[in-house]
Amino acid sequence: MYKFIKLNILLLLLTCLNLSAQDAYTSDYWQQEVHYKINATLNDTLHTLEADLELEYTNHSPDDLSFIYIHLWPNAYSAYNTAFAKQQLENGSAKYHYAPKKEKGYIAELAFEADGKALALEIDGTHPDIAKLILSEPLKSGEKVN
Repeated sequence: MYKFIKLNILLLLLTCLNLSAQDAYTSDYWQQEVHYKINATLNDTLHTLEADLELEYTNHSPDDLSFIYIHLWPNAYSAYNTAFAKQQLENGSAKYHYAPKKEKGYIAELAFEADGKALALEIDGTHPDIAKLILSEPLKSGEKVN
């Protein structure tokens, strides 16, 4: 009889865990979807990279979006207050902080458009490697923008 009770309790616990796991899969979880096409040309003499990027962004959130956050990774090398710069110091390396300005990277001459209309880009004043791409009209849930 004791084994029967233990088995029933175990089965009850497993059933509860299974129901909890199922709830996690039926929650309101969503994730944005982005596809990129990049054409780039590297000039190793001038140490420059020129590129065109086509971005397809699908809004899977339940909200309309008036902007999209963009990471400008090369700008992580442009200032001493970026997450990259701080991480270098935390890891015990001051090499980046003493590098000449000409060895630091950044992105220049950015231009974005959607549907033939120019879009504004607002670079974060504290984090130069993060920017907001301001959409010309809200991107509704389930819609895509190129």
